[in-house]
Amino acid sequence: MLATSLKIPVLAYHSANIAGNDYQNNDHVALAHDLKILNQQGFKIISAWRLVDWLKNHTQLDSQRYVVLTFDDGVSLDFHNWAHPEFGVQQSFFNILNDFAMKHSGQQPNVHASSFVIASQTARQEIQDKALSGYPLLGENWWKEADQSGLISIENHSWDHNHPNCSSTVQKDGITGNFEVIDSYDECDLEVRKASDYILTKTGKEKLLFAYPWGQYSEEIAFNYFPNYQHQHRVSAAFTTEPELVHSQTNRWLIPRFVCGEQWRSPEEFVKILDLV
Repeated sequence: MLATSLKIPVLAYHSANIAGNDYQNNDHVALAHDLKILNQQGFKIISAWRLVDWLKNHTQLDSQRYVVLTFDDGVSLDFHNWAHPEFGVQQSFFNILNDFAMKHSGQQPNVHASSFVIASQTARQEIQDKALSGYPLLGENWWKEADQSGLISIENHSWDHNHPNCSSTVQKDGITGNFEVIDSYDECDLEVRKASDYILTKTGKEKLLFAYPWGQYSEEIAFNYFPNYQHQHRVSAAFTTEPELVHSQTNRWLIPRFVCGEQWRSPEEFVKILDLV
């Protein structure tokens, strides 16, 4: 297979998605099971950064089957185990990855996932209080340790997600709950550059990747702000939630992803996505 004909799935999981302890209602259970399927089917995990390097610089990838893992929202369950009040102890995404990496080090030398975090402390506190029953799950004290672990990188998921639970928004008309309305330079700069600057203070990272909240984007952010102001926002690529495979000509400001719980809810549905490769 030529590198130009490679098709690569990018997968997205949410560690806050816990409504039971079964595959269809728990992203932790799904991730652990999916890793086994990926390994059995000969997929090699690579980082989102390696994928972007391939898209941006046309660096070589051989004929293997590749997959990229991403986590959204920056919930601390990405990194720390948590005793769920109803469903018991949940193994963190990090520990699931670490167990898998140790067991399959020969077959999977590059196990990695990108965790996209919300930067604003105020936004995280309000989302935590209103959407996560007040549980302290949107802190930032794990970011640097996770980013230095070699298994997880901390990336940009915007300043405030333009989340409906936030009492204020950078959006000029006060509209929340939709990221497509972030459609001016000033709004984009506040959502992206401001977040990049804050993440830099916590992790030391100069360069970042971005995931659009809800996968939504405006023409302004995807086709003007990101490609034309890279020196400013320091973002190298951006990810949507369009359920498509990445190929060599994919726009790196619109990298698609398949979302657990949306595009697949069972091992059988997961395999159908892999069969697209």
